[in-house]
Amino acid sequence: MSSDNIDVDINSSSDSSGPALVVPQGSDAKYAVIFDLDGTLVDTSKSFDETIKQMVQKYSGAPLLDQEIADLRQEGGFNDDWVTTSELLRRRGFSEPLSKIVQEATELYLQLAPSNEFALFDDQLLSEISERHPLFIVTGRTRPEYNPIWGERLDPLFKRVYCLHDVPGKAPKPSPDYLLQVMEDFNLKSGLYVGNAVDDMWAARDANLSRIGITSTLPAAALSAAGAQIVLKSVNELRQVFSL
Repeated sequence: MSSDNIDVDINSSSDSSGPALVVPQGSDAKYAVIFDLDGTLVDTSKSFDETIKQMVQKYSGAPLLDQEIADLRQEGGFNDDWVTTSELLRRRGFSEPLSKIVQEATELYLQLAPSNEFALFDDQLLSEISERHPLFIVTGRTRPEYNPIWGERLDPLFKRVYCLHDVPGKAPKPSPDYLLQVMEDFNLKSGLYVGNAVDDMWAARDANLSRIGITSTLPAAALSAAGAQIVLKSVNELRQVFSL
């Protein structure tokens, strides 16, 4: 079936620059729909965020507020949660080797995640979108953080999941490297990226992709300022975007 494009103005962002979001309303195998994972498809507030809080309290001796994490992420450039942990400690006057933080935080995360993460997505909706467009995930998680927690459930829904370090030499978000890799690997012409972070919007903008922000962890204004063309409260509102 051929695709007809339609302008989408649901919860449109008046603060974002560039043209309005346009998505195909029919099938288009060359139009990629790419998702961030954490905070977009999966609630990680009790896993990744909890790990950050426990690590910062352990090494600084003082509790960390959720808002402190949100404020740092809103600055951009802190898509990696272990880099975020290191920076939060630095701002409190403490310094630990990043390699030490990564090892310890990853071990703690893998203990917390299996019973503390849950899906924010409707499997049926993703299946319906996949009948029209190829679906992908580009996440800042490493493969060992993804496979044991979500691999079995998510892999069948997506054409490919790209984890951090999957492609040697490619930089993490906010670099557009991995998004551009998706487009190149599958010979795609255009697409959109759905994410909940400033870094997601910056990466999509620099990859020349359309941008949808999800307000799970940041306010709409922050996502709009970072380049989101529309903002949604939930990834499941994509049903309206694609008129499903």
